[in-house]
Amino acid sequence: MKAAYITGLILLTLLFLFGCNKGESVQQAITGSLLSHSSCKRITKSTFAGVDLSGKGYSSVVYSYNKTKQVLSITHINAGFNCCPDSLYCNVSIVRDSILIKESEAASLCCCNCLYDLEIGVNGLPPEEYVVRFIEPYIGGQKELIFNVDLSKVQYGRVDMPRDRYPWGD
Repeated sequence: MKAAYITGLILLTLLFLFGCNKGESVQQAITGSLLSHSSCKRITKSTFAGVDLSGKGYSSVVYSYNKTKQVLSITHINAGFNCCPDSLYCNVSIVRDSILIKESEAASLCCCNCLYDLEIGVNGLPPEEYVVRFIEPYIGGQKELIFNVDLSKVQYGRVDMPRDRYPWGD
């Protein structure tokens, strides 16, 4: 009885794996993670490509896509977190045509917030159209950082989102 059950389970698994394939190659898994981040940025006057990104008013994303390697590299400039976060994290997931990037921290150890630059990598991403959505812990009622990108046509770009609340603005 046990052997028949195991044999049936193996056959069903093989049928699922090969029956749904229809001659196409199996797509590699899409993975994403936080690769690195800056330290807490002190508010100073600076510019990045002509836009003041010193913390006074913007959260920005600069991205580039390597079609051959199917790697999307993302820099989130001025991501808001606690001044003493213990550790920063990004959970990257793909839901249908959306890339969801949920930013979080391990602990809020200080009574202040500041801005960080995050380097995020997404691997195994086919060149298709996507909606990229950042889920940020400190944006409050401000507009979410969401944008569309067609990676079959565009290899790099930039998106700026105005921010007017602490720690981006007054």
